Amino acid sequence: MCRRYFLDRYEQIKLDCMIALTSPRVQALLSQHNISLDSMLCKNVPEEVSVGVVNGKVTLSSASQTAAGQVLVVNGKLMITPDAAEVLQKYACILVNGMIYCPQCLSAVVSARCILNGKLAVYPDDAVLLPGSSIKLDNTFLLRAQSRLYWNEHRFLAVDPRLDTAALAAKGCSFSAPKAILCASLAPVLAPLFPDSTELIIVPDGTAVVEDDLELTASSLRRYGTRLYVLGDAVIPAESADLLAQIEFLHVTGEVELPDALEAAFFAIPELECGKVVHEDALPKQTRAKAKDEEPDPDTVTLSGIQLTL
Repeated sequence: MCRRYFLDRYEQIKLDCMIALTSPRVQALLSQHNISLDSMLCKNVPEEVSVGVVNGKVTLSSASQTAAGQVLVVNGKLMITPDAAEVLQKYACILVNGMIYCPQCLSAVVSARCILNGKLAVYPDDAVLLPGSSIKLDNTFLLRAQSRLYWNEHRFLAVDPRLDTAALAAKGCSFSAPKAILCASLAPVLAPLFPDSTELIIVPDGTAVVEDDLELTASSLRRYGTRLYVLGDAVIPAESADLLAQIEFLHVTGEVELPDALEAAFFAIPELECGKVVHEDALPKQTRAKAKDEEPDPDTVTLSGIQLTL
């Protein structure tokens, strides 16, 4: 509770927070004193409102129990099921620092009820949500596949030629994601199982998808082979000149770092696609390491300062 006699004790007050919940009465008090409020999200709510704070993951469905008029603050992931319309309407406001997973049928309600500092992922109403950065379609997935639509916010991978595509198609399942990486022998059967909105990337059979940064060494070549699809950056050390000559296919979604002396050999790779090429001498190693360490984790939310409810 914010009271006038408490505020009168201070000549100046500075409030620095991620979220500030205020009421009309409190806003009037703040305007009458030397108070500086620096907040990323500021929401005006009813007096004496109940506020619930969840750090991590929370799911709202028809089974969720909540009293009318509450405010929900989520620092992490908010999962909303298609049957959660009535529950959403009960909240005075929902503030999310992180990610909202929302069915298509409730996207309008979520836009009206939620204040989001992060990313909104809208999925088909009847889809089964599969968490993770990538979902592999292989014979292990085939064992549990059902006649359902499966959705992932990033991509599906089908690069194992041993996958029984006929059996998978016979299950009646389909898939939806922004991207799908398919090996050439599987593409004719699997491509029709994805909607037109999914970007299909066809790679040669025997291609290994590396879901991280890659340093080209003898051990990495033994592990992944000579056909590589790298979902990150690639580093090619000076001592890897002989290894470059063995690469048949290379796709790097991020940057490639290599010494000047290897540039000709790098661009001689038969099938090559990459982002920006950076010479290793362009930046001091300590500077590069520091820049990499400071990159934010897209799945991590860091709150600074204090959370203030007035």
